[in-house]
Amino acid sequence: MIVAVGNKKMGPELSDDRIARRSNGRANNNNNNTDFSLKNLKNTGVRYQHQHDLQVISARDVFLYIPNLIGYVRMILIVAFYYYTYHKPARSMVCYLLAALLDNADGFAARKLHQCSKFGAALDMLLDKVAYLGLVNTLIQFYPSHAFWFQLSSAIDLAGHWMYTQATTASENSNNHKIVLRHYSLLRWYYSSENFLNVVCFGNQVFYICLYLMNFTEGLTVFGVSLIRVFLYASLPVLTFRTLININHIVDASIHLVKIDVMDKQEARRIAFSSVKH
Repeated sequence: MIVAVGNKKMGPELSDDRIARRSNGRANNNNNNTDFSLKNLKNTGVRYQHQHDLQVISARDVFLYIPNLIGYVRMILIVAFYYYTYHKPARSMVCYLLAALLDNADGFAARKLHQCSKFGAALDMLLDKVAYLGLVNTLIQFYPSHAFWFQLSSAIDLAGHWMYTQATTASENSNNHKIVLRHYSLLRWYYSSENFLNVVCFGNQVFYICLYLMNFTEGLTVFGVSLIRVFLYASLPVLTFRTLININHIVDASIHLVKIDVMDKQEARRIAFSSVKH
């Protein structure tokens, strides 16, 4: 039996019955959630961070986590954004912006309610990219003469996130646990402040949203200057910085993956020589 405690999956050796035996010295075959004593649990060796981590949950529970429900709403909004993209720009943008706002809401809810999950993290990243690519693909059709730059920008963005995810996963699965993914140069500064990170992500979105709106209207003007164009040009440096961050992701993750390859090969060689000696 596999059970998940909080956002951690635990193997058969830590089923609910066995945890109960380790906490009070006897088996508890109750089909309901086991009622643990925090005092007893401290002596079991089971690690936990919050009382929610003691709850026995099912796959259905994870699918129905509040942050994941928010993710499903985002999914519907993104589909609506696709549907209204070409003939209802106002509705389309409302759906897109609501989906973007809920992106922050699901992360806050996950932390506040202690409902973090690997499924939720994967869903969140997937929806981010699906919404972003839908907008970029639309801009390619609106501004075909600039298609190359849109394609290059989206390719760098996807490659950066993919490589970073692969490097993180490889770190967790590597036989050599001495290797830790470290942030160098720009990344260290970028991840030092969550508020700064959110501002950069928002500014990056503003650039593409302004381009989308400008295909339909110049919007409100002040002294003959379109405010949409003002936001467009103001967000361009942010877009450039975000692109540099993604390139930095690719470089750092590549170096990290190669280090893992080298150390894993060295470990395999050491084991092979050890076997020959014996």
